[in-house]
Amino acid sequence: MIMAQAYKDLIASVKKILDTFDENSVASETHLEESLASFGPIDETEEIFITNAFSDCVQYSKALKVIVDAFYARDGKIMLNSEKHMYTVFAYLMLLAYKDIGSSWFNKCVLSHHTKKMYTFFQFATDEKHILTWMKDEWNKLYDTSFVQEHFINPLQRHLPELRNLVDSLKDKLDNKNQLKEPKEIPKTNSKPFNLTEVKPRKIPMPQPIPKMPKCKDAPEVIYKQPEEFENLQKISKENRRYAEKRLMDATRSQFSCANTAPSDKTVEKRENILNERNAELKFNMSKAHPLPSVSGRQKPVVRLNAAAILREGERYRKVQEEEWEKLVKLESGYGDSDQFDNWQNRVKEQDELDAKLEAERRRMSGKIAYEEAIIAKKEQIEQKKVEVQQMKKEARKLMHIYMLKKLDMEESQKHKVKNVQDSHQNAQEAKRKVREYKAGIVKQVAEERKELMERALKEAEEEMMKKMELIREIRALEAVPKQREKLVDLTSTPGHGLLTEMSVAELRERLTWLRVEQKEKEEERRDQIFASKQAKDQLLIDTIDTISKHRNELSKAAAMKLEQKKVTRLQTDTDVKSNSKINALQQRLDDLRLQRKETYNHLGHGVAKQLPKKLPSGNKSDTRLAQIEKGKEKKDNRLGPSIHSKSAQRIATAGRQTALAAFS
Repeated sequence: MIMAQAYKDLIASVKKILDTFDENSVASETHLEESLASFGPIDETEEIFITNAFSDCVQYSKALKVIVDAFYARDGKIMLNSEKHMYTVFAYLMLLAYKDIGSSWFNKCVLSHHTKKMYTFFQFATDEKHILTWMKDEWNKLYDTSFVQEHFINPLQRHLPELRNLVDSLKDKLDNKNQLKEPKEIPKTNSKPFNLTEVKPRKIPMPQPIPKMPKCKDAPEVIYKQPEEFENLQKISKENRRYAEKRLMDATRSQFSCANTAPSDKTVEKRENILNERNAELKFNMSKAHPLPSVSGRQKPVVRLNAAAILREGERYRKVQEEEWEKLVKLESGYGDSDQFDNWQNRVKEQDELDAKLEAERRRMSGKIAYEEAIIAKKEQIEQKKVEVQQMKKEARKLMHIYMLKKLDMEESQKHKVKNVQDSHQNAQEAKRKVREYKAGIVKQVAEERKELMERALKEAEEEMMKKMELIREIRALEAVPKQREKLVDLTSTPGHGLLTEMSVAELRERLTWLRVEQKEKEEERRDQIFASKQAKDQLLIDTIDTISKHRNELSKAAAMKLEQKKVTRLQTDTDVKSNSKINALQQRLDDLRLQRKETYNHLGHGVAKQLPKKLPSGNKSDTRLAQIEKGKEKKDNRLGPSIHSKSAQRIATAGRQTALAAFS
């Protein structure tokens, strides 16, 4: 028979086992046996209760978690998370074990705990509205509907009157109604040994002056008033709601006005005239924008170069002069002139540019032709998709029929498995009892062996401690001997380490003085060298700037002449592209495809025409888009230009070498 004072300990034992249980690392049976062994010898009735409570809490953990999590989310926000498993145990007793343990045993378990916590939990858990609504829905997601109704809902509804009486008694206890004080158990007097240690007298501390605190100001009255921002927000919220309701009424009233015709041309014209008159009235104080400054008469800004930039540019021009001088020397020695080679090189470049423009024009026309062909092919693709959709619908109906048949078979097999599992649970209790008896004997044997090992270890520790204490006494005796710590210093004597370079402190100071004098002389000499090098560098920069200015004037003249020549060449290339026969043939094919596309669009059916563009792009828009595409390709070709032009440059260089060899021979 369980004692009255053991109810709280039983619930605490089950809670402790649940707190330390981890289903991912250890099996539930193993963890239960280890926990029971750690509790020591307990009564058989208590062991059966702990075993059944832990097993059912683990088996129906999801169903119990629905109640406990909802309690913590609503009424139990101030409860401790460490007490979750305690509420899980009470939910198990109320939901699954109430019939087995009886109302008397259940009430004693509840009354042995904190009254306020128990009242809050059972007031939430015994609410019939909660049980029949969201609790039932959550349980139906985990188990079959028939299982939930038979094992959860029906037993709970039968015991609800008794549970409500318990909740009322807890409320009366909280309100101090009809509560008789139970006689307190007087603790026994236990004898304790006398503390004969003499306490040293303590010094009486000097009393510290008590500081006088300044009088605090009263809190401002603004703290106790509601801020104006809340009133403003409420006003804005009401206005927004009123505006939304007004818009809803307007939309409801005018929901069939979508068939109204557009305003007439006369209405649009009058509206534009009114807007123009209003805009004209706003131009009385309009500021006029200043024109942009002319670029032609403006001089280029002067960029000041630093010394490094001047020297780099001067070195570049010096190398150019050396190359020109070498060319003149070769001409004097009888080498041929390179004008013929340069003319041939320019002709090759012009031909490459003409070919590139013809290729770009051809790609642009090909893109337009592909666009027209894609629109014509759209109709064939739409018809093909219709046929495929019909086939997919037929296959989907067949697959759905097969799926429903498989689902019915699966439900039958699951019901059969559930029935087998329930039968196996009934035969498992006797096997568990035998295993517990066997393991209890093993635990007793292990405890005796552990006791012997502890006694042996205690003796060894005492011997080790005696040795350490003896060693500490010897060390302290050695530390108590005084040491000679005084040492005299002689600056003229050497340290005496036995090295060849040993010197006294006085000799080191003398040598340091001579080193400082020598360092100052070197610094003065270095200053003179730096000043001379700066003067030479300034003169070099002046000469280099004069050379750079002369070369820049000559280069600007040559660039102007080259620009004029490029303009003439570009005009000639554009004329050749327009008169090319292949480009004209592609343009004629593009016009034919556009005419075919328009005829196809006019003869399309209603269903297909919806899927095609409602407004075909005009020739100008498509030309503009294709021009943009070609422009992007030209930019890409320009980025890849060095790799393309390198081939033509190789051809030019090879031909130049052959020409030079012929002239030399």
